[in-house]
Amino acid sequence: MTPKQRGNAESRRLGEPNPAKEVTGFQVARKNNDSRIGRDRGLTLRELEVLRLIVDGKSNVEIAFELGLSRNTVAVHRSNIMKTIGVHNTARLVVHAIREGLVENLT
Repeated sequence: MTPKQRGNAESRRLGEPNPAKEVTGFQVARKNNDSRIGRDRGLTLRELEVLRLIVDGKSNVEIAFELGLSRNTVAVHRSNIMKTIGVHNTARLVVHAIREGLVENLT
């Protein structure tokens, strides 16, 4: 476990907010406090987290760093999201996410 991961784990134990979960511009749309927000679209919470960061313009490497994942895992999530939604490029993915309310603009 890296020092950053240890710090995040300690913060969670103490009930402090996790800085890796802070929102910058967009956040996952929360409807009815559903534990699987994108249930009707077949997206998991992790996929929605990745989607939010894609909409924020982050690269796979940046997303991996922020979520504590490997860049290959992020690439798999991105691919799964695009297959589930039925789009073939990032621009269409972002447009679809905003139009369908999968992310909310906080600015």
